[in-house]
Amino acid sequence: MGQTTDRRPLQGLRVLEVANWIAAPCAGAWMADLGAEVVKVEPASGDSMRRVLRQATTPNASEVDHPFQQANRGKRSIAVDLESDAGRAAVHRLLPGFDVITTNLLPGRLARFGLDEETILEVHPSAVIAQVSAFGREGDDADSPGFDMTAFFARSGAMAAVAAPESDPVRYRAGQGDHMTGMNLLIGILSALRLRDLTGEGQVVHTSLLQTSTWSLGCDLSAVLVDGVTPPSVSRVEPPNPLVNTYRCGDGKWINLVSPMRPAWKRLCEAIGRPEWVDDERYVRHVNRQANARTLVAELDAIFATQDRDHWGEALTEAGVTWAPIAEMADAVHDPQLRANHAFATIDHPDGSFETLNTPFRIEGADVAVRGPAPAVGGDSAEILAAAGFSADEVQSLVDTGVVVDGALPSSS
Repeated sequence: MGQTTDRRPLQGLRVLEVANWIAAPCAGAWMADLGAEVVKVEPASGDSMRRVLRQATTPNASEVDHPFQQANRGKRSIAVDLESDAGRAAVHRLLPGFDVITTNLLPGRLARFGLDEETILEVHPSAVIAQVSAFGREGDDADSPGFDMTAFFARSGAMAAVAAPESDPVRYRAGQGDHMTGMNLLIGILSALRLRDLTGEGQVVHTSLLQTSTWSLGCDLSAVLVDGVTPPSVSRVEPPNPLVNTYRCGDGKWINLVSPMRPAWKRLCEAIGRPEWVDDERYVRHVNRQANARTLVAELDAIFATQDRDHWGEALTEAGVTWAPIAEMADAVHDPQLRANHAFATIDHPDGSFETLNTPFRIEGADVAVRGPAPAVGGDSAEILAAAGFSADEVQSLVDTGVVVDGALPSSS
């Protein structure tokens, strides 16, 4: 079924984003992909994320800020000084024109700017207010700042859970927890819109990096909630199941073997040319392989080291063993399976087109697509204010006094 240009799922929906960094903005990017109009409110200096991640992750990249583009494509920007009375008043005048207001500002700042849920619902009773935080809206840490490295990975137990006993804690890549939290926020927003449409009443949605992480760890934490026992960290050289482990091939590349089902042992023996191991008392059942894990892993290490990964990939696949290459990111972007499933999309940018991550879901027959680059800081300020009923003189006064910045930075930022 092909796409049609008149089938944008969120066509007509207006979203005001008072948020920075990744978690809330990526939910806004997906809503823009789905056809919503998303207006980003920024200070004159721009979202804190601008340029920071590009320098940290790809220091040799072009001047285009690709991480920022991914999380902010298809939006418009108004740059407002929310620390000023006039700036707060301007944003308050904008509020009734939007269906959804998303934010990741801490409660103290929301109250100071008059963007707390009570104040918004007073002037806009049917608004859907979507909040994302590091640690949740209740408790002693509700007003504490945090990044996904701290709230999502470290505090939830995720960082400790994946470290092998013989290694230091694992450092995750930037934004992983934010993107998962943004998905939760989007689910909450869409559900709240449905409830708003049923009741006519405004709704408040909130999620956090910490609670999203605990959900992602559900297979472990659901048991810990009952028995209170932290699952042991897993050693590669002596794992609970050598058939769920990583192995280095002769060319230095790694495979991830994940074949826990009962027929897997016989299939693996066939793939590696060890049919005599099928009935070997050391390995014949899972309990035996577990008891002799260190010996078996050492033998498998020696076998996999005799051939390159392509050889073992063909042998494992032919034998019906579940495995995957441990790919470098530079390999992943060329993965034909990702390409076949439209995992990447092109942004047409003034400084040159480039690929970015596509919307991570599809709706057959709907027009869901990346709709353009991220905006320049305040690149649409005057237009947004005029559409909200501000006169030309009011707009000019806000710009002249520095309360609003109109197009402060070039579009390549």
